[in-house]
Amino acid sequence: MKAHRAHAKTEIFKLVFFGVFLVALCPIAETVSLDVMFPGPPTKISKRICQNGMISAGNFNGDKNMDLLCSYDDGWVRIYLAANNRFNRVYWEGHTPRCAFQSGSHRYLADFDNDGYDDLFCYDPVSGKTNVVLFDGEAYPDEISWTGDIPECKGEDKMTYVFDANGDGKADLGCGTKSKNGLEKLYLNEFQF
Repeated sequence: MKAHRAHAKTEIFKLVFFGVFLVALCPIAETVSLDVMFPGPPTKISKRICQNGMISAGNFNGDKNMDLLCSYDDGWVRIYLAANNRFNRVYWEGHTPRCAFQSGSHRYLADFDNDGYDDLFCYDPVSGKTNVVLFDGEAYPDEISWTGDIPECKGEDKMTYVFDANGDGKADLGCGTKSKNGLEKLYLNEFQF
């Protein structure tokens, strides 16, 4: 019986020691991976950009570098081009038509017409209304390029996803329910621009 208790104590000690070892190892592993991923000091931006707006990354001049789009609730948009790891130059700014829905909107950037420039996709989760404004490499036009209604994706419990699902160069739309954490419906972009 004493041998059994001694063996049990030894096993418990091993488990406790191993647990303490793992807990001590976790911060070291996180620190190492962070240093490897982001080893240098942060790049300073010369001025604060996009105060009170929403920042999204996209390609607006065809160089494949991720530029920044700053959008505001009133529909005003400002595009900053990436140059030497900085975003100091405003490439274009103006009002985008009907991207400011009354109930608030979700905004996504993706290439909907396969021209190499990211377009603006605006979606109202309450009504299901959807607008796409195509970027031509110089500016967003004054008119909406496409408008639609997607009732299957509407509701505060829904999530929308924008990505090229079939590899044709045009962004598609997916939607799902937040509580189920996943994609439930996929709408392929077959619009001819």
